[in-house]
Amino acid sequence: MKLVVSEYVFAMKKNNGRSLWNYENGLIINTTIAVGGGRMYFVETDSPAGLADELGRMPVKTLFGGGSQHLTALDVETGRVVFKKRIDVGNFAEPVYLNCAKDILLLSGSNLVGEAIRYYYDAFDGRSGEIIWRASHDTDLAVDGAHGEYNRLPTIIGDTVYAWPYAYDLGSGRKIEGWKFERRGHGCGGVSASAQCLFWRGLNPWMYDLGPGGGPTRLTSVTRPGCWINIIPAGGLVLIPEASSGCTCGFSIQTSMAFIPEEALN
Repeated sequence: MKLVVSEYVFAMKKNNGRSLWNYENGLIINTTIAVGGGRMYFVETDSPAGLADELGRMPVKTLFGGGSQHLTALDVETGRVVFKKRIDVGNFAEPVYLNCAKDILLLSGSNLVGEAIRYYYDAFDGRSGEIIWRASHDTDLAVDGAHGEYNRLPTIIGDTVYAWPYAYDLGSGRKIEGWKFERRGHGCGGVSASAQCLFWRGLNPWMYDLGPGGGPTRLTSVTRPGCWINIIPAGGLVLIPEASSGCTCGFSIQTSMAFIPEEALN
């Protein structure tokens, strides 16, 4: 799978379009751009092979195949470089992602190790860029990569990192005992979340209520979400825009749907 990169990032005033700042130094990996606490974070590379590419879309093995890679933080108001830390990306051979929560940055990605897809997680202090913890685990996913097995990014809710198929404590990296995610049906795509629920595709759309007495619920049996992340919890609703009509999978209804909690109808 190929990743899209950018040559620079910039900021402007949204009310008049006035340019505020511009940052350009190597190639920025778009899937690692994250914003939190008044800072913009991303991973950048000065890989000679990456810089020579004219399309701006290439495999991680090309991006990380030479040169150096850095975790960079910018002040969003001024564009000033807060820190730029060289990082070890030797474990990542497939798509990489950066999550930001509670001043912690979580860099994640996968690699084929032996006969299993192994996922790696490196957590950094968002204030200093220093490494906090590392974790990794094997999966039982098919190694052919036909349904997004190599690009399952983690989902963070509160102090918990839901990282297929396990969960980790955000602050310490400790694996949470007793949790193992079950998709409950065929499906590609990642997991979205609200403050209390996970949403994903297991043949059909599913929701997992993480609250007391909660658990998995199939939202509908006549449609399916798209092949990436298109279940959107927002404003007390669960929105599923149509994103399946271009797939060869056959389902009864190809339409956008919106769900509302039952108690809101009473």
